[in-house]
Amino acid sequence: MNREIDYGIQLDFKAVFRTVVCYVPVFVINALAAVIRTRRSSAVNLLKAENAGEKPPRSNWLLAILGVVILGVAYWMALSIRNPLDALMWFFAAVLLVFMLPLAFAGMHLAFAFPMIRKMLLLFGLTDIGLFIRTTLISFAVFAAFYWIVYRITSGVYYRIISGKENAIR
Repeated sequence: MNREIDYGIQLDFKAVFRTVVCYVPVFVINALAAVIRTRRSSAVNLLKAENAGEKPPRSNWLLAILGVVILGVAYWMALSIRNPLDALMWFFAAVLLVFMLPLAFAGMHLAFAFPMIRKMLLLFGLTDIGLFIRTTLISFAVFAAFYWIVYRITSGVYYRIISGKENAIR
């Protein structure tokens, strides 16, 4: 019962460096895009934009209720699962849902929006629907591949944590 507990905080500089390498380019690109947009706008448009303000976001009550229900089920699962093997199985199911469900909804949204997109393309004189379908499918495949890679990395790290091989993460 008389064990000494170390409450020290460690800072891994390799992780800090990786984070900086990932986020600084995104910040620089966003800053450059803002500068370019500002340079291309006229002073009158910038003054009008300041007075216009932001529009309140549109809310979808069905999605809000669905989100609350899913969050409630997730909390219930987290509190009720006692067996570590069951927790591992449910974790993989949850990660699969978190990574693949948005991709599935994006594909479904694109399928339902296709008639409107086709009409918009026709307005711009783009009549090659086959080209649009091919580029859309290629883009969707690239996103799916990216999601799958992130899913595999996440599940691998989680497995190493659970199996007690924390040092294998670095």
